Amino acid sequence: LGTRMCGRLVGAGLAVHRDRGVYNDFHLALLTELAAPVSVALEEVRELTTSRALQEVGEVMAATLDIPELFLRVSKRLQPVLPHTIACIFAVDEATGELGRIPLVRSTIPGFPLPEKECRDLPAEMVGQALDQGAPVLIPSLMLHITQQESYAGLIEAGIQSCMACRLEVAGRPYGLLFMGDRRQEAYARTDLENFLWVGRQLSLAMAHSTAFREVEQLSRQLQEENIYLKGEIAEKSNLGEIISTSPALQKVLEQAEMVAATDITVLVTGETGTGKELIANAIHELGPRAGKSMIRVNCAALPRDLIESELFGHERGSFTGAERRHIGRFELADGGTLFLDEVGDMPLETQARLLRALQEGEFE
Repeated sequence: LGTRMCGRLVGAGLAVHRDRGVYNDFHLALLTELAAPVSVALEEVRELTTSRALQEVGEVMAATLDIPELFLRVSKRLQPVLPHTIACIFAVDEATGELGRIPLVRSTIPGFPLPEKECRDLPAEMVGQALDQGAPVLIPSLMLHITQQESYAGLIEAGIQSCMACRLEVAGRPYGLLFMGDRRQEAYARTDLENFLWVGRQLSLAMAHSTAFREVEQLSRQLQEENIYLKGEIAEKSNLGEIISTSPALQKVLEQAEMVAATDITVLVTGETGTGKELIANAIHELGPRAGKSMIRVNCAALPRDLIESELFGHERGSFTGAERRHIGRFELADGGTLFLDEVGDMPLETQARLLRALQEGEFE
């Protein structure tokens, strides 16, 4: 006899006897009467199990900012209430806003390996509905509920019969897509989707916290590098009031400096040694909207030829022998402020070509 709760199948009861003719309609009616309280009891056990599992998930969320490690823990604790053959997080590329084809992390049940292509080919309509439209996807049976099965062929070939997907976002900012699939048909119901969405909201917050932490860490490193740089520099601040001149030619130069200071254009200051090029550069910085930011000075003639690109553009750890840590270049240090390249004509010609491209495009690698 099937046991149901609010129209949902929660279990089945069976009575057997080795002798014939033992049971009659009275016994069937009695078993039927027992179905209701047994259903209530099973539902209470299920709700208690779900509550405990979700509580454990909440505790896991606060334990680490490492999303792959966190997700694997969450997946393990969800198995009693949301059984799944596979669960994945696909991250959104911050630069393009598009969903990556390779999962940020995936979890599968032991002994059930899935083909790699299954993780690279989520159906476009599923991604569109969940990610672009923000509407959760619940497919109880791919074989029964999907008319265009070609697009779901990768999942079906991998043995996935039921699946769910939802968008991971915080305050309208998308972080990715949560996918869960199982090899059983009709594995998920509407109540399961509610729990799935709750997990999605918790993972969204975890990803937002992780991203914020990385951004703060990066900003902190940049500020440390900038602080180290500035400590090694002599504090030289100037403005037009500190430039004393009655020369009509220099007055014209000062007027031009005031004009360009309010713009974002790159400025070339020329003149013989000792004519005050750096004073003019200081003045342009102080009179412009970046006056509250750093002015990073680079004496191009004093930089070693083999280190000049690293000093200008920075390098990642391990990019060459001796690169033991990430180094932020002068371009990145000057972000939001002003970069003054002194004696730029004394740079090696090949470096000048790369520098010109950075100045023209406003980008560097």
